[in-house]
Amino acid sequence: MGHMYCHTIEFKAEPPLLMNQRVNFRFTPMPLADMGLNIRVGIFPAQSLEPTGAAVDGVTSPPMMTYAHFDTGATISSIDHKLAAHLKLKPTGMSDVLTAGGRQEVPNYVIDLFFPGSSLKPFISLPVSSCHLEYDIAAGVDNPRNFAMLLGRDVMSQWNITWNGPESAVTIND
Repeated sequence: MGHMYCHTIEFKAEPPLLMNQRVNFRFTPMPLADMGLNIRVGIFPAQSLEPTGAAVDGVTSPPMMTYAHFDTGATISSIDHKLAAHLKLKPTGMSDVLTAGGRQEVPNYVIDLFFPGSSLKPFISLPVSSCHLEYDIAAGVDNPRNFAMLLGRDVMSQWNITWNGPESAVTIND
């Protein structure tokens, strides 16, 4: 039986991080080589956050906390169809997407996306596609392999991402 590498990434900066301060993540080479880069995210239905990331009056439900997987092959970010249903997101249209499983027509949504424990700016009213991942809502958010979102080039193109393979370090700046 093979070994399974699972790591949870959480940090609390003391003192708190300043605006535009660099966020560094360091891993051993095996988990990065094994599963790629997954980052913790919070997802709200669109219009739940102000551009600053502050909650808008009337928001009563907490965000859905999960992991997102960096997918350099994806033009647009996508969320798992089960998460979209759980958040009661309303489709904004349909997209014809090419996936590893072939061409599919999937609903699109709009979400507010933030990155807990970091100084990365939230994405407000981010258009996303949907996909079928192996996401298990009941499993909770402690397993980076249980991700409910694919971060595409639409999000990654807004960041400066440095992946230092030999040092197994990832730095993200917006």
